[in-house]
Amino acid sequence: MKKSLLPLILSLFLFGQSFGQWQKAKLPASNAILSLAVDYSTSYVYAGSAGNGVYLSADTGDNWSTANTGLPANLNVWNILIRNKNIFLATNDGVYSSANNGTSWQQAGLNGVLVNSFTSYSSGDTTFLYAGTEKGIYLSKNNGKSWSIFAFSGFGVSAMLSFGENSFYAGMTNGGLNYYEDYRKTWTVADTGITNKTIVKSVKYIHYVQGNILFPTSMAAVTDRGVYLMKSKGNWIKSTVGLASDTMVNSITTSGYDGSVYSIYDGLVLIGTGADTGNVYSYHDFLDGGSWSAISTGIDGRVNALVIYQNIMFAGGSSLWVLKSNQKYLYLTGNPAEMPAEGDTTAFNIHTNDSWFFINTTSDFLTISPETGTGDANITFVVKPNNTNSLRVGMAMINGHGENLVSFIQFPVNATGIDNTSSTNITIFPVPVKDDLVISFPNQSGNIRFAIYNLSGMELLALQLTGNTTKVDLSGFIPGIYILRLYLKNNCITRKIIKQ
Repeated sequence: MKKSLLPLILSLFLFGQSFGQWQKAKLPASNAILSLAVDYSTSYVYAGSAGNGVYLSADTGDNWSTANTGLPANLNVWNILIRNKNIFLATNDGVYSSANNGTSWQQAGLNGVLVNSFTSYSSGDTTFLYAGTEKGIYLSKNNGKSWSIFAFSGFGVSAMLSFGENSFYAGMTNGGLNYYEDYRKTWTVADTGITNKTIVKSVKYIHYVQGNILFPTSMAAVTDRGVYLMKSKGNWIKSTVGLASDTMVNSITTSGYDGSVYSIYDGLVLIGTGADTGNVYSYHDFLDGGSWSAISTGIDGRVNALVIYQNIMFAGGSSLWVLKSNQKYLYLTGNPAEMPAEGDTTAFNIHTNDSWFFINTTSDFLTISPETGTGDANITFVVKPNNTNSLRVGMAMINGHGENLVSFIQFPVNATGIDNTSSTNITIFPVPVKDDLVISFPNQSGNIRFAIYNLSGMELLALQLTGNTTKVDLSGFIPGIYILRLYLKNNCITRKIIKQ
């Protein structure tokens, strides 16, 4: 059997609406900050500058040093992407990368090209890295060793977001937003709200948690005319409560971390504004329509970049500002969403400044150790083999300053050939899905049964895939996470489905 451990990172950041004053960071030089990123595996914070490469903090913002070995002089770093232990820089001289936490850098293609932004995703063992440049979108499947034009050849691309090969958004430097049409395999212009005169600076997917339930909410696009939330493809509405009309917004971040894994956020969204001087705003009250409030005391210049790590916020612009909060936080990293069928020991980490305890809400096939503690800890799951003929679904509740559910699944040992990679030619999109889920299996022979389960293991829908492509109406499903299984002749293919 092919085991697949799908990393699921559950984040529960528990900020109140009370913030202190931003403090200027002590940088080695006074260059403006264009980009920010945090590596959660090392706790390192990276700041991309205008003209002086990269600054690095190994102590969450208290001290900073330059990290420019291998970088040319006068380098503008417009975007930083951390992916699979590699760091990529989008610069005015192509792409640079580091595999040693920024100790040294090397050219990673697109020499001499202005690169504005990155997006990426993994499928099987392959990481798809996209660079938005002044000459279009380029794609690399080998960490920047080679690149090929992907879309918009000869046109500038300012911002991108991709969930996979059939879900892609691209903002153009001359204005407008394009999205990849799943069914037609073509690019379509978003023509409601975001016009071709609106310059998109960043596109972000945001979530919130109500009680113990994850609700994917929307995508947010920050532009030179304000913040827009997506209601449907091509249909964006401006989020104006608390913001002045046509506010220039340069950056957006959420209280969790981006990357190849799925994350849950509690709804803390920050935006940075301003042409010459600006503010940081936080977004709250999702269920009541959402509103913005400024948390900008101490900031005296425009805000180009934002990032959050634990209870520390970083804002980059004409300077770099740090805001440390006394608020409680709690998040988990490395938790396997799929438990090994043969039985095994798996582990993940809890990061918090509060006390916590686990409650095992499932059957006796799982034990958790330790069950209580204070502060950071390594948590071990001991799993018994699943020799039954049915799917096991487990849940454990963690309670600290707040609470959340850790969910996972375990397939039976005799369910051979479980495949969560792209080694088959099956395509399932869009991800996340709002209405119609499309399942395409061009080379299948005979009917294929598929079923959709909730995280309690209950079968909610079962149908036959009778042609090369089948549409499944999920519009009646409540938002959340579901499991899709396709039963082939000799194996079973499993996918996680996110319903918004």
